[in-house]
Amino acid sequence: MLLIEEVASRTLTTDAVRDVEADEVFVVLAGDATVRFETGDSIELTPGVVVRLQAGERTEWEVRSPCERSTPPSAETPLGR
Repeated sequence: MLLIEEVASRTLTTDAVRDVEADEVFVVLAGDATVRFETGDSIELTPGVVVRLQAGERTEWEVRSPCERSTPPSAETPLGR
């Protein structure tokens, strides 16, 4: 039996937004953005970058060109026998 979970995709439009994150892992498929954290750290989002956000992190997103990101299926999803 083969079970496949759909991959979630989300596109962020150009804007600046503040957020409190949930646990999430995603890969950037297209676009250009920066995520800044309260700690002063930041991540440049460009195609191919993999990001891990932790619940409760406070972020500010600066999206310069529409940023498409994809969340992979859960590692717990059975792929078959």
